[in-house]
Amino acid sequence: MATRSCWRDQRCERGWIEYNILEVSKEQIIQWNPDIIFIHGYKGRSSAEAIMNDPALKSVKAVKYGKVYGVFGPYIGYDPKTWIIDIYHIGKTLYPENFRDVDVIKVGEDVFRFVYGDNGPSIFHQVLANRGIYLSPELTP
Repeated sequence: MATRSCWRDQRCERGWIEYNILEVSKEQIIQWNPDIIFIHGYKGRSSAEAIMNDPALKSVKAVKYGKVYGVFGPYIGYDPKTWIIDIYHIGKTLYPENFRDVDVIKVGEDVFRFVYGDNGPSIFHQVLANRGIYLSPELTP
């Protein structure tokens, strides 16, 4: 049976998967004042840069200290192997002392090699380039 997603407030027909999309307002982000922001979207770098360059968010700690990062996330069309990379990336960002010896790019290459064989590392770098994923200055190829 084919499944399709529908938006909140739409009536979902039988056989559809219903889910909610959460949008957080700038005012809410300012109120939360997070130390770090992880954002996912089709273009990770541009999403992170949009937050970093938004004058309304300049007082937010994560923006002030340059701690806004893109992740693959559960984006439509990206399978769970990218989540493995996210786990290491987020772990290294939040707990650098525990992930000191982890090279996130190497993890990505290894995961893609496991799935796609010898072409895996090349495919991983193509995904990074096409997606515009922004891990951090030192982790973005």
